[in-house]
Amino acid sequence: MDAHLDEIEIKNLKGITKVFDKQIKSRMDAQLGFLIGYTYAKLIMQFLILRNRLPDKMETEEFFNLMKKRHSEIESALKRGKVAEIIERDEKVVSIDDLDEELDARE
Repeated sequence: MDAHLDEIEIKNLKGITKVFDKQIKSRMDAQLGFLIGYTYAKLIMQFLILRNRLPDKMETEEFFNLMKKRHSEIESALKRGKVAEIIERDEKVVSIDDLDEELDARE
């Protein structure tokens, strides 16, 4: 969660929100919604990767309770955020075919 409140992630979030600027009524609500959705998706992925299952009801409630508890902190971070822009990432996306070829070459 905290990793998503750093300056670069806030800029990315504001950039995404700017893309939908004409369709939304409240930027803050949209940014908060994107942040909650993104962090919830990361939670699900971590459970699938580390535990090979989805979070149960109690674990999901714990996540949302944490988000509620930290709402004012999250909102403050969003308000402090700098200029809205989408930041280019250095990560290279590899096609599945290239990955399969690389794995075959290792065997």
